[in-house]
Amino acid sequence: MENLLTVSVAVFAILQIVLFFKLWGMTNNVRDMNIRLSKLSDIILISSKPIVRKRYAKNRMMRLVGGFGFHNTLKDRETMIKRVDSAINLYGDELNGILNDLDCEGVYSIDEFRSDLINEYAGK
Repeated sequence: MENLLTVSVAVFAILQIVLFFKLWGMTNNVRDMNIRLSKLSDIILISSKPIVRKRYAKNRMMRLVGGFGFHNTLKDRETMIKRVDSAINLYGDELNGILNDLDCEGVYSIDEFRSDLINEYAGK
């Protein structure tokens, strides 16, 4: 009876170890699937309607320059415009990269983004 119990516990322990490594491998597969899914979503986005690409580009660009401290600036419109212009100069390459990645030529531009930033933070 002891031999049967010992063998069954040993088999159960080996199966637990196998299960552990299988689950570990599955987590790596999930990570790979997330990377592929994000690339696929960008492809779907690029092939979508221009208004969707424009909104997505605007959101990504706002997130990029959002940490520039616009909310700390006084509501003086001239100061805000100078601050927006300096942010666009600082992040110009990244902003153009976003527009190029999303194929936004003719859909959204840096100048439109500048106007959106000014309207967002300094009022109309």
